[in-house]
Amino acid sequence: MNGYLLVRNFKYEGDGFGGKTGCYNTLCKGYVQTNSLIPLGFIFPHTSTYGGDQWTATLQTMQDANGSWWLYYNDYALGYFPRELLPGLGSGPATSVGWGGETYRPTNVCPPMGSGHLPEEGIRKAGFMRAKKVMNQTRQPEDAPLNTSTIVDIPQNYRVLDAKVISPEPDGRSFLNGGPGGNC
Repeated sequence: MNGYLLVRNFKYEGDGFGGKTGCYNTLCKGYVQTNSLIPLGFIFPHTSTYGGDQWTATLQTMQDANGSWWLYYNDYALGYFPRELLPGLGSGPATSVGWGGETYRPTNVCPPMGSGHLPEEGIRKAGFMRAKKVMNQTRQPEDAPLNTSTIVDIPQNYRVLDAKVISPEPDGRSFLNGGPGGNC
């Protein structure tokens, strides 16, 4: 089974925080694709196996000096959202940041998230995000803070395990997530 680049479902609602346009992915008018070799929505060449080999990818968003928001995959710039599309994000330091997972359901059955296994099963069995970083005011990466909260909107189907620790590299600030899905 192949995975898809997560930023395919980037949630863009028009003006950052105010008005809603109903536009919810990178096909929205205004996104500028700059990498013709790695289009958004491409299929990953490798995927992890339950209890076996684990494959990771580095996904990053960063605001440039002009205020545009760039998307990166494994240090390759993919494209950007011009600052005019997201004026609510401003140009000062962020006051909050979020990470997470999302599933899509056209019916009343929620699909599995990640491997379909719960985070309590561990890093080789559940989905995970590791080495989460934020940029400080001098645009240098540092470990994401520990004062985080978790939100799970369908706890009977999905869970998040946040140990609230910073492990030695390469794990850094990490959490596990996933679940089998089921009735929504």
